[in-house]
Amino acid sequence: MKKRHAAVSSQRLVLIVGAAIIAVFAAVVVYAFNTMQGTPTQQPLTRVATTPSPSPVAEAYYEQDSDNDGLADWEELLWSTDQALADTDGDGVSDGEEVAVGTNPLDPTPPEEFEESESGDTLSAPRPDTSTDIIGKELFSGYMLTFQQGRQPTVQEQQEIVDNAIRATLPSLQAPTYTTNQVVVVGVSEASREKYARTILEAFADMLTTPENEMELLYQIAIGNRDPQIAERIDETAAYYTNKAEELFDAPVPSDAVAIHHELVNALLRYAHAVSGFGDIYTDPLRAAASLQLFDPYNIALNRALKKFYTYASTHSPQVFSDTSLNM
Repeated sequence: MKKRHAAVSSQRLVLIVGAAIIAVFAAVVVYAFNTMQGTPTQQPLTRVATTPSPSPVAEAYYEQDSDNDGLADWEELLWSTDQALADTDGDGVSDGEEVAVGTNPLDPTPPEEFEESESGDTLSAPRPDTSTDIIGKELFSGYMLTFQQGRQPTVQEQQEIVDNAIRATLPSLQAPTYTTNQVVVVGVSEASREKYARTILEAFADMLTTPENEMELLYQIAIGNRDPQIAERIDETAAYYTNKAEELFDAPVPSDAVAIHHELVNALLRYAHAVSGFGDIYTDPLRAAASLQLFDPYNIALNRALKKFYTYASTHSPQVFSDTSLNM
């Protein structure tokens, strides 16, 4: 297979504006993402350095590409690829080309996104921009606008660049939302309360029997397991949780349980969204970093919402807990 040198990926645009931009990525996105979702802020909004232009030594370091695969050495660390091997997974496509198109540079399966043209050049299929792509492009273009004017941005301009990048990136990071207008409200009765309690208990009992344990999968990522199937299994598990949450959209909810149900379904949607972010570790490292920060608070929020449901169900429909098949 004849390879062409990979076009500079949008992630690589970031190196032009230096290490200060890289350092601010996770901080600004997690801050804004937490604010949008109404969860406690994990860390304050970080302002970029007042001198973002890298020194000649730093710039040379960021440009260094020991194996000439289209990825700088520091990017090889980000993607866990081999700095001395142009095609880490040996699938015939260079690491730089795989990152440019969004395939996994550690998966030896030949990427379907690459096709052979009549001239023999490797062509890549287009893919939607990830949150990493979007924020990289926004920060790059914002800084380049002032650099083209022959000056460095002021502190105020830097903050505006960061704020604009946040606004542009948030839509790609936002979890699905379940509104109170979507709740199917029914009258309060003993029968409606029991039916509701059983519906919720059955849904969560099913989730406990899923063949995958996301905690085990996340542990495998934490210890550095590079098996590409782990990310796929995380995606499947998160999709299963999301589907379960969406099934609860149509559950008949007694009017005195609307607030509880609304909180519970949204907590499950956000938890599933955080889990799915870990599945993007090879294609969208920024979203994976945000998931790392948000997983614990979302897990706590889900358990808090479940506790409220248990209190409601045990008060109004204690008989449902006698069904051993619904024990969680």
